[in-house]
Amino acid sequence: MAGCDFLLTGRFLQAEPLCRMIESCRPTVAAAVPTIWNSVLGYAESMPVDFSSIRVVPCGGAAVPRSLAEQFLHKYGVRIVQGWGMTETSPLAAMAHPPKNCTTDEEINWTTKSGWRGSSSRRG
Repeated sequence: MAGCDFLLTGRFLQAEPLCRMIESCRPTVAAAVPTIWNSVLGYAESMPVDFSSIRVVPCGGAAVPRSLAEQFLHKYGVRIVQGWGMTETSPLAAMAHPPKNCTTDEEINWTTKSGWRGSSSRRG
């Protein structure tokens, strides 16, 4: 529908084959749960991995740890964004994109939340 490739990992959810797939196929969007990205980050700390093709990582199924989002952003320039959805929503219904002109610290706060609870005084 969008005229782009759609990559599926199949049964290979370990960090090493995922990192090889990222380097060889060069995806621009790569979605997975936080536990997968934690293992990919751990692998990348011991082996060089080229994440330069990735623009954004929609991440859901569990809360995105702030440390995970910070490390990917600061070390690799990859923005992890908390997502929420269901199979019935194909699958994303909402993503926590930060407002424009945020500081890096504010951006991390926004991208690790699954929604907005009102005024900025209520963010936490």
